[in-house]
Amino acid sequence: MVSQIHHCTGLAAQFSRRAVLSLLGVSAAATTLSGCAATPDVVVTGGVPAAHAAAYRNLVFDAIPLVEDLWGSGTVPLPVRIDLPLTTGQWATATGYRPDQRGYAASTVRSNSVGGEDPEPVIVIHPGAWSGLSPEGREAIVVHEMTHLAMGGRASTPWWLSEGLAEYTAHRRSSSPLITIAGSALRDAANSPPVSWPTPSPASRAWTGYAQAWLVCVYIAEQYGEKALLRTYRAVHSGVSLNAAISGRLGQNSDRVHADWVKWLQHRNR
Repeated sequence: MVSQIHHCTGLAAQFSRRAVLSLLGVSAAATTLSGCAATPDVVVTGGVPAAHAAAYRNLVFDAIPLVEDLWGSGTVPLPVRIDLPLTTGQWATATGYRPDQRGYAASTVRSNSVGGEDPEPVIVIHPGAWSGLSPEGREAIVVHEMTHLAMGGRASTPWWLSEGLAEYTAHRRSSSPLITIAGSALRDAANSPPVSWPTPSPASRAWTGYAQAWLVCVYIAEQYGEKALLRTYRAVHSGVSLNAAISGRLGQNSDRVHADWVKWLQHRNR
């Protein structure tokens, strides 16, 4: 049984495409790759070439300090499990998406296949991500999904806050301008101001919703500070309503923060 808990958009539109090694069926098998011999930190499964499996394993190791620099030491639960299906059919079986559904480059699921009483989270990477994304794009999707592991999200957390913070963590150290990462999503939001907090977009243009959610978090971090942004998330995660969390942690009511965010979008789009 597989149940989805989080997913990440395809980022190919934000990063340059590079045709690299083709996904030929050299099995990576179920390989445990570890930072030390005693404790497996990363468990890699799937049928991709061994070189690709090793590259993703290195991305996971690199992502741990990036995530924990914001969320705190030890917040990424170990071992990190990553599945690298070779075909879109295998991707669909692992995630529940249709084989022909485009827009998502990775998804974190809970699967009983890893054993144990409670299903463990597994990061599943779309087979097209290797050739469809730049190295920066592949790093971003890994950091995004690992942020969800560190956040320990709950169903009541607003979509934009959970996904926006995962994107915020993924791009936190990027030197690229907002417009380079957000692309048309920034222009669209500035020209047609959102009347409410961001919601998921259709899969064919999934990045629009994710980018706008990310832009909310960028704005809050710039205006109120990263600590206030994280305190807001943690308050909501603990069961406080979104409006009460925003008011208590940012010192402004939700409508005012939203209106100021829209003005900020229009200013940043100039």
